[in-house]
Amino acid sequence: MTRRCWTVLVANLVLTVVLAGAFAPAAERFSPSFRLGGRTAAAAFFILPLYIGPALLWVRPPARWYLPGLIIGLLLAIPLALWTFLQNYPLSKAPIILFVGVFQGLVLSWIAYRRKWQ
Repeated sequence: MTRRCWTVLVANLVLTVVLAGAFAPAAERFSPSFRLGGRTAAAAFFILPLYIGPALLWVRPPARWYLPGLIIGLLLAIPLALWTFLQNYPLSKAPIILFVGVFQGLVLSWIAYRRKWQ
């Protein structure tokens, strides 16, 4: 794999761990509905964003560098934002989750398409 691919995948992993760790719902919130103390429900907030990087590398290089990151980040964040409505989180949680997905997609899209590689 090329240097660009490895950089996108490592940045995706780091961004997912940091952003999901900061903004994902608490596992205890889902514990009445799921086993293992709600960790299975909270795992979706760590697993689904990991698909942003490979999806960006899979699409062909775009005319505008920000479009694939914006679209892929938003599409992968929509199920997570809807997931927050299950446990009566504040209404501000869904837009935060959507923003985090779009932000991660834009950062990875910049790394994949806009940054100049030597």
